[in-house]
Amino acid sequence: MAETEGMETALNTALDNFVDTDAIDRQVTESYGKSAEIEPQQQPINRNREDPEKTILAQAGGNAKDHTDIEDYQKRVTQGGVSKHVWKTPDGKAKYAYAFVVGGIHEDRPGYKGFIYNVLITVGIFLEMGSQADFVLWAQLSPDSTLQGKLPNEDERLLRGLGVEIRMLEREGSESFAQIVFEKFRILSMTEYRRVIFLDADIMPRINMDYLFELSDPDDNSDPILRPNLILATKGEPCNTAMFMAAPSEMAWQTFEDTVKRQHEEGKLLPYPHFNRATGWGWSFMDDGNKWEAIFESSWKWNYHASHSDQGLWLFLAKFAFQDVSIVIGDKLQNWIPGKNGKPKKILEDKFVPELERRSLLSVMPPRPKDTKFGCSNQKDEFKCRDIPYRDFVHFSGKAKPWQHGIGYGETRNWFEELKKLNKRFEMGLDVDNWKENHKELTGESPFGYLAMYRDHSVIIESEMSKLEKERVDNDAETDKSKPVTIAYAVSFIMCDNFQSNSAGLVDASLVMRHSIHKISVRNPDSGSKYDYKMYAIVHRQAEACSKALQAAGFEIMVVDNPVQTKEIRGDFLRRTIHREFCCGVDEFIKLYAYNKIPEEIFVHVDIDFAFYKPMDNLFDAMLYDKDSEEGKRARSLIERERVTDAWPDRIDAFITRDWHQVAPNKFPPGYQAGFAVGRRNPEAFNEIIEIIKEGNYTDGWGFSYGWGNKGYGGYVGAMAMQGLMGYYYDHIQPNASVELNQCRYNHMGTDVRYRKPPNFNRRIVSNVGKCRNANPEDVCEDCMVTEPDKIYSVHYTMCRKPWQCLSNGYSGGKIPGGPRASAVNTDTVHLDHCMGLVKKWHELRLDFEESLLALTSDSSIRDGMKGSYKQDIFLGHCNDEGNDGYLKLSASDEILRRSSELYN
Repeated sequence: MAETEGMETALNTALDNFVDTDAIDRQVTESYGKSAEIEPQQQPINRNREDPEKTILAQAGGNAKDHTDIEDYQKRVTQGGVSKHVWKTPDGKAKYAYAFVVGGIHEDRPGYKGFIYNVLITVGIFLEMGSQADFVLWAQLSPDSTLQGKLPNEDERLLRGLGVEIRMLEREGSESFAQIVFEKFRILSMTEYRRVIFLDADIMPRINMDYLFELSDPDDNSDPILRPNLILATKGEPCNTAMFMAAPSEMAWQTFEDTVKRQHEEGKLLPYPHFNRATGWGWSFMDDGNKWEAIFESSWKWNYHASHSDQGLWLFLAKFAFQDVSIVIGDKLQNWIPGKNGKPKKILEDKFVPELERRSLLSVMPPRPKDTKFGCSNQKDEFKCRDIPYRDFVHFSGKAKPWQHGIGYGETRNWFEELKKLNKRFEMGLDVDNWKENHKELTGESPFGYLAMYRDHSVIIESEMSKLEKERVDNDAETDKSKPVTIAYAVSFIMCDNFQSNSAGLVDASLVMRHSIHKISVRNPDSGSKYDYKMYAIVHRQAEACSKALQAAGFEIMVVDNPVQTKEIRGDFLRRTIHREFCCGVDEFIKLYAYNKIPEEIFVHVDIDFAFYKPMDNLFDAMLYDKDSEEGKRARSLIERERVTDAWPDRIDAFITRDWHQVAPNKFPPGYQAGFAVGRRNPEAFNEIIEIIKEGNYTDGWGFSYGWGNKGYGGYVGAMAMQGLMGYYYDHIQPNASVELNQCRYNHMGTDVRYRKPPNFNRRIVSNVGKCRNANPEDVCEDCMVTEPDKIYSVHYTMCRKPWQCLSNGYSGGKIPGGPRASAVNTDTVHLDHCMGLVKKWHELRLDFEESLLALTSDSSIRDGMKGSYKQDIFLGHCNDEGNDGYLKLSASDEILRRSSELYN
C-alpha cells in the first residue's frame, strides 16, 4: 500500500510540474463542448459512406487522379497547395524532425551498415515526397571501436549528403539491444523542435508522414485531433515503439530520466529479471481498474512484449506520466488528457478516418500508398496494410531485413530499388544486383540480435548494483553478500509409453509445474520466499528419448540405470513379483537417486502430476537451522503436522506424507506417499536403502506380520516399491529422522481421511466407521475434502484426476455409468466441487504461464490453446469437451516452448 501511495505521489508531482491540467480541460471543453464529458459514440458523425477512406483521395487538395501523382503532390506541398500549415519557425528553422538510432558501430564489423543504408533510404523517400522536417541520427560506437567521436568517413559523407544531422552518443561499457533501445527517448531532449517522430532504423516509409505533425500541432490553436504524444498499439502490445511521436521539453526529458532511475533502483531490490509485472514502470492496471488494450489482447499485468523495456516505458510516460497522448489501436483512435486523482481521462474514442472526416481534415492527408501485402498475410496482421498510420510504413522487423537476404519481392525489392538510386547518386560502389554474392559481410546477424532480452535488462541493473555495492564497501557499510539457498526440485521419468508421456501429461504438466515452482520462489517477489530453486529430471535410460520436453522446460536431465537389478534381489517373493507392482516395478527405485546425485543440500521430489501454491520456507528452515536456534524454533512452530502429539526429531532429514486413506483405523501402518518427499542429500541413506531392497525381506500378505521386514508395509498399491519401502525405512530403520506433514496441506489429494467409504472399507466393522484413519490417539483429523484452498501448499492430482483429462463429472466408484474405469471423479473418496476448485487452480497456473510466454515471444498462436468453450469457469478455455480428447494442449512451437526458460533465468 505504501508503495502504491508513493507511486501516486510521484505521478501527481510530475503532472503538476509537467502540465497545466486546468488549461487543457478548458481547451478540450471549448472544442468539444459537453461532449468532453460523454461517450465519444454520442458525437454526430456521418458513418453512412461505404468506405470513408475513399474520400481521402478525392478531398485531399484535388481530384483522385491528380492526387496519385507524387511529383504533383510534392509541388503542392512545398507551394502550400495542399496544406497551408506553417512548417518553419520565423527564423526559417524546421519545427519538426524525424529521428533514428543506430548502435554497434565499429570500423571492422560492418553488420551495422544495413541500418545506415535504411536511414538513407528513409530520408531519401521523405525528401522525394516533400517532407519539410529535419532528420537526426543518434549514433553510438561500439565499446572497442578505435573511432574517436565520429562515424567512419564514408558513413558521414552519405548521411550529410542527404542533410542528416549526426549526433554522437557516449559509448557504453557494454552494448545490447536492451541498452540501445533506451536511446530512442533522446527525442524528448530535442527541444528545438515542437514534435519529433522516432523511427526504428529498419522502417521504410511508404508516404510522406508529415501529416502527423500537422494533425498534432495545428497553426490555429484549435484542439488537435492528435495529442502531442502518439502511441501505436499492435496485435498484442498496447505500445509499439518502432514508430512514435513526442513533444520534446526539458520536463519531459527529466521525467524520463527520473522514471528510469526509479525503476532501476526498485529493480535492484527484486530478483531476476528485476521487474515487477504488477506495477511495471510505476502504474498498476489492477488498482486503476482498467486493463491495457492492444488490437487483439488486453491484460492487467505489464506482461506484453518489451513491457520491461522501451515499449513499457513509453506507455507509462505518455499515458500515465505526461497524460497527454493519442493512442491508435487498429482503426480506432483514443485521446487522453490529465483527469482527476492523477489518472488520465479519455476524451475521445472513435474510428480514426471518420473522425478526420468529421473535422474536415481529410485534405491534410497525403495520397494513399499503393496496396501492399508485406507482413499482412495473416488475418490478424491486416491492420498493417489497411489502417493509418500503420500502412504508411513498412517495418522490416526481426530477421526480415532486406540487407540480410538480398533482392526479393514486394517491399524488399522496393528497398533495393531505393538503394540503387542512392548508389548511383552518391557513387557508393555497391553491387546491388549481386548483393548476397558480393556483400556477404552485410548479410549477417544484427549486432544486438532482435529482442530486448530480460538477461540484458538485468545486466544493466546488476551493473548498477555492483557500483552501489562498491560504494557501500568504501563507506564501511555492512553488506549482506549471501545468495539465496537453492532447493532442488526433482521429478523421475521412467517410461515413454505410460499416460504421462503424451503431450499433455509430459509437456504441459512439466511446464506448469515448473511455473508453479517459480512462483513460490525468491525469483518471484510476490511469493515472500527466500529460497531459490533448480530443476532436475531423473530419467531412466529407457525413457531418454522422451526427456527432451523436460529439458526444454528447464530441467537438468540425469539419465540413469536402475540402482538395483531384479536379479540382485535375494528375497524370492520380491524378486519374482516386483515387476507386477504399480506402476513401474523395480524401475521406480530410480527416485532414490535424489539422495546421492543431486548436489543441493535439500531436494523436493514429486510426481509430474503436481503443482505448488505456497512457499515451503518453514520446512527448509527447519532442516537447515539447528533445533535450538531462534530460526529453527520458529520454523518448527509454524509447520502443520499430521499429529501434533508426535515428538520432533533432533535433526530433520525428511518430510513425508502418508496414504492414510488406504488403511483402516488401527489396522496396520500406511504407506509413504511416494508422489512427494522433501529430503536431505544423504548418500549413506541411499546405500542403506539399496541394501534393504537387495536383501528383499518382503513377505506377501496384508497385515502387521507382512510386507517389508514383516512390519505391515505390504498389501496395498505400491507396497513392494517406494510406497511401502520408504514407510518402512523412516519408521523402523531411521525412526527419528522424518516428520509427517498434514496431508491436507502438503501433497494434497482431497481424499477422505475418515473411515466412511472405500477404499479398504468394511461396513460390518461398525466400531471403526467414522473414525480417523491417521492413527491420531485423540481421533483428530482434518477433512481434506473441504480444506480451504489458501491453506494448501501443494496439490497432487490423483484422486481429483489430472487437470488435462477435462473430467468434471462425479460418480460413485469413479466411472460414468456404462463408461470405462476412471472416467469420472470418484465421489466415494473426494468432494466434486472441491476437486474442481483444485483443477481450476492448475488451469490458472497454465493461463498465467501462457500469458507470460505470449508477452515474451509475441507468438499469438499461443492463444489457440486458450479457446476451449467447455466449462470455462473450471478449465479456463483449455477444454472443448469432457475427457482426454477434449483437452487443448499448449499451443506453441517447440522453439517457442524452449524460450520459456527465459521467463525464469
